[in-house]
Amino acid sequence: MKNPLILIVIAFTALMLQNCSNEETPSQAKTKMTFTLSSADLANGRKQSSDIKNVTRISISITTATGEEVMTHQNINISAFGDGFVTEPIELEAGHYILTDFFLLGDSSTVLYATPHKGSFLGSLPKQPLDRSFSVAWNKTNTMAMEVVEVDGYTPEDFGYKSFSVEALKFFPLSVKINKQGKSVFTSAEAFLLQGTDTIGSYNIGTSPKLIKFSGDPNAEYDLVVIKDAFGRYTKHFKFNDLLVELNHKPLVANLVPAFTMRTFYKSHTPGFPVEYTFSFDIVTKVPSTFTINWGDGTEENVSSKAYSENVGADFNHVYDSDVSGRFNYFISMTGSVDNIIEYFNDGNEFNITMDVSSLTELQVLNTYVKGPSILDLRRNEKLEKVLLTTDSVYLPKKSQLREVALFPEMLNSIDYVVNNVYANAVSKGIQNGRFEIANTAEGYWSDYPILATPSASAKVKLIVLRDIYHWSIIPSL
Repeated sequence: MKNPLILIVIAFTALMLQNCSNEETPSQAKTKMTFTLSSADLANGRKQSSDIKNVTRISISITTATGEEVMTHQNINISAFGDGFVTEPIELEAGHYILTDFFLLGDSSTVLYATPHKGSFLGSLPKQPLDRSFSVAWNKTNTMAMEVVEVDGYTPEDFGYKSFSVEALKFFPLSVKINKQGKSVFTSAEAFLLQGTDTIGSYNIGTSPKLIKFSGDPNAEYDLVVIKDAFGRYTKHFKFNDLLVELNHKPLVANLVPAFTMRTFYKSHTPGFPVEYTFSFDIVTKVPSTFTINWGDGTEENVSSKAYSENVGADFNHVYDSDVSGRFNYFISMTGSVDNIIEYFNDGNEFNITMDVSSLTELQVLNTYVKGPSILDLRRNEKLEKVLLTTDSVYLPKKSQLREVALFPEMLNSIDYVVNNVYANAVSKGIQNGRFEIANTAEGYWSDYPILATPSASAKVKLIVLRDIYHWSIIPSL
C-alpha cells in the first residue's frame, strides 16, 4: 500500500469581541476562527510548507452538536504567511460543534487533500479523524490540530466520503431582507432554483442564511426566484462559477420591495389537454402611475394608469396556458406606485385566488366580485370606504372609514364580526348615510333580495341603530 503523506493543519481560534454591550451574553459572542496550514512528515517530524502544492482554499462543513447545519462545504480563501498558509477568518458563536468535512481545494475546485473519517480505510492515519467534536469557548483562544491526507491514488470511499466531485460543492448561502420601519431586517420567504423552465430546487428561507445546494454544470445558466406575499418577486440570473466570484464568500442577499401580490389556483375541467385562460382585474389610482407586473409565468410588463373621464385607472389582462394537468398556479406581483392605488376590482375571474393588499395603504374601494380569496386580511387598509366581499372570512381594520358594505353568500359565517366592526367605526366617527347589504345573492347589491342570514340579536340591534340614528340603508330591510 502506498505510504500516505500526512499533513498537519493547525487551527487556532481567537475571540474578537470589541465594544460589546452590557447586555451581550457569551452565547451571542462571535469567535473568529482562522486556519493556518503547514505540513509534517510523520516519519521524521520535519515540517515543510512545500508539501502543500496548488492549494487555493479550504472547504469545511460544520454542524451543531445536535446536527443542525452551520456551514456546508464553506470555501475559505488562503494565502501564504511566513513558511505556511493562513485562511480568511470565519465566525462562530460560542458553543459545541462537529467538524464533518475538511478539504483542501485547487483552482478548479478539485479536492487535493482531505481528512479521513473514522472507520474508513484511511481513518486510522490521523490521530483525530472525522467526525470530530470541538468547542468554541467564549473569551478564550481555541486551538485545534488537523491532519489531512493527499487524495491522489485513493478513492473517496478510502476517506469515508461518497464523492470528491465538484458537483457536491455547488452551494451558496441566501438571505432575504425587507425594509421594516426604516430598518433592513431578515425575513422568511420561498425560493426556487430554475434551469430554463425546470424547477431543480425549492427552499423555505428562514431569518438566517439558507444554503442553496444543487448539482449540475457550474457554467450553465440558472435563475433564482424568491417570493413572499406583499413583496415583489426577486429574480437572479447567474452562472454558478461567476456567482461565487461575485459573492466572494458572502451570502447572496435578496432585498424585497413592497408589492400588491396575488396567487392564482385553478384547475381546468379538461385535464390532459392544455388550455388557456385570461386573468384580469382593474385598478383606479389617485394620479397617473406606472407599475411593473410579473405574471408568474415568465412574463413581465410595465403598465401605466391613465385618465378615464372622472378616474385615473388601468386594466390588467393576461392569458395563461395551463400545464397538461389543467392547473393554473401562479404568483403575481405588482410593484411600482402601489401606494397610489385607491380602488381594486376583480373582473369576474374563475381563478381561485389569495391576495395580499397590505401594501395598498391608500386603498378605499375593494371589490372581490365572483371569486375572492378564502381569507382576506384588510387590517392595514385603514382608508377603506367601500367593500364588496366574496371571501369566506375577513379581518377588518380596527379603525376604518367604511360606509358601504356588501356581503355575498361566502360571508355567511362572518356577518356579526363585520356588523360589529362597521358599527363601532360609524358610531365613533359619526359616519352618516352608509349602506350595509346582506342579501342572499351577488345581484342583491342592485336589488332587494332575501336576507343572506339573520344576524344575532345584538348585531341586529346595531344595524337598526345605523338605520335609524345614522341614516344607513340596510338591505334587505330588517
